[in-house]
Amino acid sequence: IAPGKAWITKNCVVSKRAAAFIKNKLPGPYTVILPLKNKRCVAPSVTNGLETLGVRMPKHWFASVVAEAGVPFVTTSVNLSGGKPMTSLKDAERKVIEAADIVVYEGIKRGKPSKKIFFC
Repeated sequence: IAPGKAWITKNCVVSKRAAAFIKNKLPGPYTVILPLKNKRCVAPSVTNGLETLGVRMPKHWFASVVAEAGVPFVTTSVNLSGGKPMTSLKDAERKVIEAADIVVYEGIKRGKPSKKIFFC
């Protein structure tokens, strides 16, 4: 989760089309995939060697925590790659939970996963 739109433009390559999307659609239910400009803005393990980064700014109370911190937070849908997103903690992959430093659980989820938008 990005701490703000300025952080995204500072650390990612943002085309005119991407800038318009970010301005008009974020915060919102999207994961925006952008080429990295500053490869040191997140730990290497976050990008797993890729030249792109998926950034989110959801309409959620936790986004204000991230904005206040001023640094990005790495978050997960608590599923293994290709698996279904969890809807309750009992459905979560144990190894994902055990690897987390912090787990914020708000009860059963009924929403949809974010929509991926590619600008690369």
